[in-house]
Amino acid sequence: MSSENNTNESDYDQNLLAEKYIRVKGLSHDDFTNRRRLIASFVADNIIRLIKRGLSYLNYNIPVECALDVGCGEGHMCRVLIEEKIAQYVVGIDKSKEMIKYAKANSNDGITHDKYIIVNAATDDLLTVLGKKSPLIMQINMLCHAEDVNQLSNILFNIAKLLKYGVKFTMNEEEKSMKDGMKYLVTLGKGTSSEITLVDHWYSAETYERVFKQAGFKLFEWIPVQLDRNKDDDYLIDLVDGNGLIGFIARMA
Repeated sequence: MSSENNTNESDYDQNLLAEKYIRVKGLSHDDFTNRRRLIASFVADNIIRLIKRGLSYLNYNIPVECALDVGCGEGHMCRVLIEEKIAQYVVGIDKSKEMIKYAKANSNDGITHDKYIIVNAATDDLLTVLGKKSPLIMQINMLCHAEDVNQLSNILFNIAKLLKYGVKFTMNEEEKSMKDGMKYLVTLGKGTSSEITLVDHWYSAETYERVFKQAGFKLFEWIPVQLDRNKDDDYLIDLVDGNGLIGFIARMA
């Protein structure tokens, strides 16, 4: 079980990336740019759509009693789930103590509706940490942080044990002509004073499907993103048309 007093090995902490990430993504209250608001709304729209579609398979009503955000970062989507009445309570976990610090600072009501914990999903037992199962687990661009297929498998087995009814979804980037586990660099805010470069790892669609199946998931469905609002924005149109983002739903039953 992880606690806030444990040594954290997150690159976001070791390399002082958390503050830069918050700044370049425009997620702090004083520099939330129009472009980042646009992107945040686009991502949130697609996440909510995926959740509703996933829960509809189980005839499960919303709001769910509790949801888990694995790799929650600064907690933005945790708060969206509360604001959109998708979940009554949300637990956000992240292995970066600095990201959890930002999540707690930005929490609107951390006493009754959301909670943030320093946890490494690859090594800590999530069921032990949380103490109960959850009907809904989400992650956004977190699985690509897994350094190899074994670590990816460990994360998914950990998540599978925690699912109460069997709905899990994600949004993740997809590329071509790469090999499983291959490192690639993601640069945000390029050319600005807030430029930040992250190291991620690529896995093929086939590998994701295989490892999810090995972890015990019975159904895996890729879901293209959609542009629900701001349909005339050229940046978002290019993002959707270029197939730069893909979502998926995985179920245990």
